Amino acid sequence: MEPDIPPVRISVVVPSFNTGEYLTEALNSALAQQPPPYETLVQDGGSTDQSLDVLRTFGDSVSWRSEPDLGQSDALNRAISRATGDVVVWLNADDVLVPGAFAAVADTFERRPEAEFVYGDFDMIRSDGAIIRRYRSSAYDSRRVFVRGCYIFSGAIYYRRELLERVGRFDDRLHACMDFDYLIRLGEAQSVHVEAPLARFRMSGSGKSSQMRSRFLRESHAIRWRAAGRSTPLRLLTLVLDAHAAFSLWTQPVRLTKAWSAVRRTKRL
Repeated sequence: MEPDIPPVRISVVVPSFNTGEYLTEALNSALAQQPPPYETLVQDGGSTDQSLDVLRTFGDSVSWRSEPDLGQSDALNRAISRATGDVVVWLNADDVLVPGAFAAVADTFERRPEAEFVYGDFDMIRSDGAIIRRYRSSAYDSRRVFVRGCYIFSGAIYYRRELLERVGRFDDRLHACMDFDYLIRLGEAQSVHVEAPLARFRMSGSGKSSQMRSRFLRESHAIRWRAAGRSTPLRLLTLVLDAHAAFSLWTQPVRLTKAWSAVRRTKRL
């Protein structure tokens, strides 16, 4: 008798560089899903920490390569080019997938065959895994993304492979806002929102969100400016949003304290 084949074959792609401290937890969160991932592909940028030792412990359950790259976007593109599943999810090596995420996503794709991507809500966690805040995403709209930025977390988005092929590669010139750029480029793609947390985003002291504020500001401006085209109102809006983004980024450490989180545990984006 032929074994049951999951209705949706999910490929997990993991760009990785010197995140060995969290890599085991990230990969286990994918491998423990039901249905299990069709394949789990790690693209490592030549880590010098314990990452490669961690990867070796997974044997054949994880396919990995370690080689120099141009940064996270390039690593992501390389991993996606290796993916053969029907659906692809991008998992950062220091983030985790929530138990039950694959079941919810597979069910949604089965019930909604018109969906080109499915996304859910997410939790922000500290380096030790404690939840800082729960985020609930609003309906996808590229115009809303232009204004609000990444209100949908990259680790909670499941793309049909055909959509990735149509939209194209992640921009490897971007090192902080490639997800923002891609959400805008999705344009009129058909989406379905799963109203439940599907992933957890880790705010660690060594993460790019803590170290790359200036790059975030430069890249987000360039992405909006390009998307604005010749529209004077959109260009003016971009300048206003630049100021708001600067304020938000530089006050972020205060807003992520335990005291602040206790006041506002859930936020709608």
